Amino acid sequence: MLAEIYRLAYKTENGLGCDAEESLCLGFVAFASKAIFATADLSLTVSPGDRVGVAVGWDSGMPLCPGWLSSDGFEVRSAAEAIAGMEKLQAEMEVFARGDDYDTRN
Repeated sequence: MLAEIYRLAYKTENGLGCDAEESLCLGFVAFASKAIFATADLSLTVSPGDRVGVAVGWDSGMPLCPGWLSSDGFEVRSAAEAIAGMEKLQAEMEVFARGDDYDTRN
């Protein structure tokens, strides 16, 4: 599936290329991860009452953080959390573009 996405993204000279490849592949991986979590024994990963973050992405760059795993299964981030995360990332990128120091631990 991922190879087919790549072929389609770069099929024509003026195709969507990297824009399509990155978005579609990350989306595919996010949905595949959700399907895997639905059938996995989560007690091997998550203790009762705990949550662990789920991230999907490339081996470099910014990950997508679609939600958490708990003993109840996969929990999708709310729209408000996703928007807050995007706003924080945008602020970090603006500071980085200006060359200012920025502590990403906050």
